[in-house]
Amino acid sequence: MKKPFLIIYLIFISLMAYSQSEHINCTIFIDGKLPDLDVLRGDFSFKDSTQKERIIPFEYVIGEIHLSSDDWKYLHSLAPQDDLCTNLTYKSKNGQKLHYTGILKIAWLDYRYIIIRITNLNKKRDEFYFGVSTPGISTKFIKQEYNMFEDY
Repeated sequence: MKKPFLIIYLIFISLMAYSQSEHINCTIFIDGKLPDLDVLRGDFSFKDSTQKERIIPFEYVIGEIHLSSDDWKYLHSLAPQDDLCTNLTYKSKNGQKLHYTGILKIAWLDYRYIIIRITNLNKKRDEFYFGVSTPGISTKFIKQEYNMFEDY
């Protein structure tokens, strides 16, 4: 008798946890490749109306950025033209930790998808290019970027 109750309880808790999060359709490429699932962490940082630094952590799963519903609502309460500093930490397969920072606009979060294109220019000096593509805007492509999609 306890076993069915436990299963129902666990399902209820997992549904509650899932319903309290939001996602942004976002794919991140690092040097033209999808990063491993368990090695990418991130946050959005910005100054709120009182000029206090605010940080909103998120989880990245290939194709989606997950954040809490409260954080999602807070981000959408900001002005659409405000900048979000996007901070990513990537631990490569060889164990090297790389930190990337780029700017997204609040309004870009409402596009159907966001593609973040990170190209390492010089890993020893932490030089990289942070490009963004959405259905509405796209930052420029540089010569050093990897061709992610084959011509067809």
